[in-house]
Amino acid sequence: MLQTHSLHKSFGTTVAVEKLDLGVSIGEIRGLLGPNGAGKSTAIRMICGVLAPNSGFVTIGGSNISSTPNAAKQLLGYVPEGAPLPLELLPIEYLKYSASMYGLVGNDRLSAIGYWAERCDITTVIRKPIGSLSRGFRQRVALAAALVHKPKLIVLDEPSTGLDPAQNASFRELLKEVSKDAAVIYSSHHLAEVEATCDVVSIINHGKLIFDGSFQS
Repeated sequence: MLQTHSLHKSFGTTVAVEKLDLGVSIGEIRGLLGPNGAGKSTAIRMICGVLAPNSGFVTIGGSNISSTPNAAKQLLGYVPEGAPLPLELLPIEYLKYSASMYGLVGNDRLSAIGYWAERCDITTVIRKPIGSLSRGFRQRVALAAALVHKPKLIVLDEPSTGLDPAQNASFRELLKEVSKDAAVIYSSHHLAEVEATCDVVSIINHGKLIFDGSFQS
């Protein structure tokens, strides 16, 4: 579902990501593991079309995210690090906007919002201003918005930020369920978290892929 092809990004003389080849298939949760500053977030931003590579390219479901961005992004659900959200909106308003952006209207939109609000456990706060919510609830609102159109590739950048242990456990269970029909890439610098959540792992350091496989390899 996801394939990066010799993805490369430099900022001046600093190489952030060097010729990264990375693949994720439907049914798989792939951890992207590395210390802070390893190049994970830069790689994620290029995968999601937020940042243009210096060379190389990204395909999602066979669509190049640079040359055919609409087709590629229709398959993509993305939760950036820190889950930035419009604090003045209510979650229900934000979810309606997100669903509409992917072409969901009428009863289809209401049904999708209701389903994911319940699955992400935000029904009790759905009509409270986002700015009044805890970091954990904001993270779950962002996740519901990323899932509302049933994407085939889900990209999560440090997704457990702000979640307490119980929320983290339910979040992992949700990801396991969602990954039955989607590919998931899970970026984190926490080894134990990636090991508990992911099927396979890609480790990067100084922008280079240094390991790619299972934890038993």
